[in-house]
Formats: sequence, C-alpha cells, structure tokens
Amino acid sequence: MGILNRFKIGPKILGGYVVAGIAMAFLTFMLLNNMDGLNKKFDFLVHHDTPLLINAQELSGFMVDMETGLRGFLVTGHDEYLDPFYNGRGRFEEVMEAEQELTNDNPAAVATLQAIHDLQQEWLHGYAEPAIELRHEVEQGAQAQERFAQISARTIGKEKFDGIRAILG
Repeated sequence: MGILNRFKIGPKILGGYVVAGIAMAFLTFMLLNNMDGLNKKFDFLVHHDTPLLINAQELSGFMVDMETGLRGFLVTGHDEYLDPFYNGRGRFEEVMEAEQELTNDNPAAVATLQAIHDLQQEWLHGYAEPAIELRHEVEQGAQAQERFAQISARTIGKEKFDGIRAILG
C-alpha cells in the first residue's frame, strides 16, 4: 500500500520524532530571528524615538516657561519674572541641538524642527525682545514720572521764588 507500511512501528515512531524535531528547530529559528528583529526595533525605540518624544515635550515646556516669564514681567515690570524666560531660552537651544542631532537621518523631521526653531526665533526677536524693551522703557518712564511728581510736590522752590519776588517787589 504505502511506503510507511514497509517499516516496523519503531522506525515510524523515530521518524515522527525526527520530523517533529526538524519542525521545532525550524520554528525556533524563525522565533529567534523575529525576536532579534524585535530587539533591534525596541532598541531603536528606546535609544532614538523615546528621547525624541521627551525632547519634544521639553521644547514645548521651555516655550511655556519663556511665555510665562515674559507675561509676568510685562504685568509687573519686575526683572525677576524674566528668570524663567532666560532659563527657558537657554535650555530650548540646548534641547533643539540635541533634537536636530537625533533626527539628522530623517529629512522630514529635520524640516519640522527647523520650522519650529524658525517660529521660536520669530517670536523671540519679533515679539518677546521688543516687548521687554518697551516694558523697560515704560518702567523708566514711570520712575521718571514718579520723581517728577515728588519734585513738583515740594513747595520749597515756589517759596524761595515767591521770597525773591517779594523782595524785588
């Protein structure tokens, strides 16, 4: 009948084990090969994509710090409110450089980062720095106005001048 009918039960069982062993070896090879690919993808994710995402979050946070510090200064005129602005500005540049280094193999990401950096620079030079300068001018004007009010409130000048007029009269 068949080719297997010529063999006794012992070789048939042994053949089944051999076929099962070969199938297991093949499946093990495929599994290990896929695991190696997954490990490489995981390493890339851990060493490349995760820092990218963390840096993106930090860039956003530094921009918020800059804006918050600027708003605090514009409202109060106190220079200590600019500390988050200056700290955020410095850290933004550091993280932006790291982010550009991580994405130098991806032209689309490089272009996106460049657009973000350009917008940040436009905001910085087109709005934030001029606003700080104007607020300093307002503060200086307010101080000058306060000094003028103090000086003009004194009557000693008027009294002396009235004394001179009286003598001359």
